[in-house]
Amino acid sequence: MVAWALVADIGGTHARFALVRPGRGALDHIRTLENAAFASLEAAVRAYLGDSGSPGIDAAAIAMAGPVYADGAQLTNGAWGFKTAELQSRLGLAALTLLNDYEALALSLPEIDASGLVQIGGTAPKPGSVRIVLGPGTGFGGAALVPSSPPIVLPGEPGHTSLPVRSSAEADVAAKLADADGHVPVENAVSGPGLLATYRACAEIAGATARATSAAEIVEAARDGRDPSAVQAVGLFLTWLGRTAGDAAMQLRAEGGVYIGGGIAPKMLDFMQDGRFRQAFENMGRMTELIRPIPVYVITAEAPALLGCAARLRSQRA
Repeated sequence: MVAWALVADIGGTHARFALVRPGRGALDHIRTLENAAFASLEAAVRAYLGDSGSPGIDAAAIAMAGPVYADGAQLTNGAWGFKTAELQSRLGLAALTLLNDYEALALSLPEIDASGLVQIGGTAPKPGSVRIVLGPGTGFGGAALVPSSPPIVLPGEPGHTSLPVRSSAEADVAAKLADADGHVPVENAVSGPGLLATYRACAEIAGATARATSAAEIVEAARDGRDPSAVQAVGLFLTWLGRTAGDAAMQLRAEGGVYIGGGIAPKMLDFMQDGRFRQAFENMGRMTELIRPIPVYVITAEAPALLGCAARLRSQRA
């Protein structure tokens, strides 16, 4: 009997799992679990395997939303952490591969077909060029995919770079999003919790009541225009996301395209397509003509990081 392999995408809020057969890219038994329901990653894995009929697994590739080290990983915005050797032993695995979650997303880009992408401006990607994936979820992650055989992935932590503020009005809002040391990281504004914090800051500055209590409520309130603070917060979110994506594209001249992952952008495609994001992305002064052709895509494919984990397993077994 051929054993299955486990692939997992562990975010700050949700854990996504699937099974793959050796040498194949198809995902089976895709499930999403709430992190808060489990004391540890191991407990969540065992619950998932039990729900999937307790298949035998001999390998796993796990993508974590946070820095990954040689001996383990720890969520940046969550309590789960583990040592590689210990988890591998407890799960009885012959091999355990760890990836940053956006490293897995970068590896997924060649696996995603056109139906899993929505283009936001630009022209066609330039073949053989660098591609970047980044985006907002519980935090804000990113990585670059450098064309080679096999592809080279450069994981990063763009969520901890500085928020691209360009006006005094933006600075007033950003000041309320600062860490204790005065730094305003991108993810303090461009993430699910960041959108909520931005909304509350906008309401406070306007002397208004902040009625929305989640990113989803803010997006809906902005969509129907009933809450001026929500409208302002979503506008800032789009602007800051666009500038951050544009900065990343310019830093690596990512003419292969910029891909927006995470759980938020697919739920606000109407806003992503209304021009504000793209205007902020392209506003690079003298370099505007260089960045204008670069396409941006919102990833709408199901569980793309799991596809990236499966791709990594295939490359290791080739």
